[in-house]
Amino acid sequence: TIKKHAMNISQGSVTTVFLAALWAVRADIWTSPEKLMARPSSQINLSCGSDILYKSCSWTLPSNDSCSNIQPGMTNQCKEVPRIIFDASENYCNINVTSVKDRDNGNWTCKLEIPGRVYIFSYTELIVIAEASVSFAHKFGTINTIAGKNESLTCQAKHSLPLGKFKWKQLNPDDTEEILENPETRVITVGEPGLGL
Repeated sequence: TIKKHAMNISQGSVTTVFLAALWAVRADIWTSPEKLMARPSSQINLSCGSDILYKSCSWTLPSNDSCSNIQPGMTNQCKEVPRIIFDASENYCNINVTSVKDRDNGNWTCKLEIPGRVYIFSYTELIVIAEASVSFAHKFGTINTIAGKNESLTCQAKHSLPLGKFKWKQLNPDDTEEILENPETRVITVGEPGLGL
């Protein structure tokens, strides 16, 4: 964009634009923290800053929603995303997320506009940790069968967070236990009464 406009202005202006671009590129921007883990419904603070004064800033969420046109000295609720409160100073563009959602998982992008109509970017990676949960496809109580007959027992989970492993615990007639991990389906030969899983 700078090169395109430079062709339409005087040589002196070209030099001015070129120097402004070089100066702007040297500006540092950072976000804090760079990576953050949070649970749904929790509250978090994200900070973005530069070593020079900026004209405006914006935060873009992983869902592509954004709080934009935030100017230094402004403290207000984000109109686009009401659960976000921003607090902007001369060098910082901070936001408070009052309630984290599952869809917030991913990169939060801070964009600062600095003199010369140049934009610089930085990111905070937010990892939303959902509560551990599991739901089974079938639930069985007691199965009555005949001694000596093969029975197929299946354990299947429709949902597991984090991903779990199947584990069978067999209670033998002598009250000893046998642990078998991983198999989803187990075929057993029913012996004498008292075998339990």
